[in-house]
Amino acid sequence: SWGRIELKASSTDNVLDYVELRYGGYGSNGMVRVVGSDVALNHSIVRNSSSYGAFMSGGKVGIENDLIIANAWAAVRVESQGVLDAVNNTIDGNYRGVEVDNSTVRLTNNLITNNTVSGLLGVGWSAITSVHNDVYNPGAKNYDGVTDATGTDGNLAADPLYTDRAQRDYALQEGSPAIDAATSQGAPGDDLRFYGRYDDLNVVNTGSGTPDYYDMGAIEFGGSPLAVKHLPTGETTGAIDRVRFVFRGAMDTTSFSPADDIVTFQGPSGPIAVSGYQWVNPYFLDVTFAPQYAVG
Repeated sequence: SWGRIELKASSTDNVLDYVELRYGGYGSNGMVRVVGSDVALNHSIVRNSSSYGAFMSGGKVGIENDLIIANAWAAVRVESQGVLDAVNNTIDGNYRGVEVDNSTVRLTNNLITNNTVSGLLGVGWSAITSVHNDVYNPGAKNYDGVTDATGTDGNLAADPLYTDRAQRDYALQEGSPAIDAATSQGAPGDDLRFYGRYDDLNVVNTGSGTPDYYDMGAIEFGGSPLAVKHLPTGETTGAIDRVRFVFRGAMDTTSFSPADDIVTFQGPSGPIAVSGYQWVNPYFLDVTFAPQYAVG
């Protein structure tokens, strides 16, 4: 029952990244409220607001890889000549998905699903571009006040087959029509869970752009874990007998096998035989080998 985070025109360089916002919006138009400012809201969860999930009046907002769910009003409302770019978000189970009032909105690779009244509402002169979205709202209007885009520019109106909505598991199931149905043009290379997006070789591509073809929504089906850095780095001297790989998300520590998962392992003098490995924790993997003394 708290109010909001508000970003006014005087606020600059605004980035909300890897943030979870919930149970706000009390006595407020929006749990995140943007008034004439520029904001990036990425890799975040916005849920259970008692009003809008995110509200913007003017300004420019980019939302990417977000899960915006179960908000009492619209997941996102844009008014007063605001500009919104929404890419690879999952917007589910709100009163409305996206409301656009005399503003400009570009929707790309989003899942806008199971909202109570409508998926997308357009009011006034609003300019809405929709490419490779799945707008699926059974018992409600998919498009209200705006041309139905189903069947054009890669847009669908089909059940995305979430794993378990009741438990807020919005991963896609095998056979989902959203798999490899997005455009890679301007799409993020990772997803909400820190996994890399990729082209599923077992699925016929229905997306567009340059391969790899990605999935719609915030969570990539079978996405590949991303190692964000390794230690040591740069030129090293002295005895080096291990490399530590650091992952952004917690890994299944039973899933790694040197025989299966190491394709090549090279040192300054050529191939090195891996002698072992150890998970320091689910984020840190040490791969060990005989000490190396050559500079490299």
